[in-house]
Amino acid sequence: MRAFTYDQAVELGLEPRDYAYEPVIGEFEAVLDFKVWGKSINLQCFFTVPETGERFRVSAFREDGKHYTPKDGEIDFSEEGLEGGLYRLTIGKNKKGRAAWLAAEFLRNPM
Repeated sequence: MRAFTYDQAVELGLEPRDYAYEPVIGEFEAVLDFKVWGKSINLQCFFTVPETGERFRVSAFREDGKHYTPKDGEIDFSEEGLEGGLYRLTIGKNKKGRAAWLAAEFLRNPM
């Protein structure tokens, strides 16, 4: 499955509400826990920072009409099998001052 609906995630006990909407601005490593289809043309990706336990969500958008990616367009997070992987994420601010997912780099598969 590429991603869950919100209701499916809740039924599975994944607790999307436990993940903050505004991640810390900067570059850091995080594990992709699960993905949920958004209400608009977006894919919410739910991450945990291993060192701190911080949980947050960021949205990948379908900029090219096909792939759900951060702004850099490198990784299509709508692909299956990405959960559990470790990624280096870059979070910046958009023009409105809100968190924006700028880039993601795959580091390793789940251990």
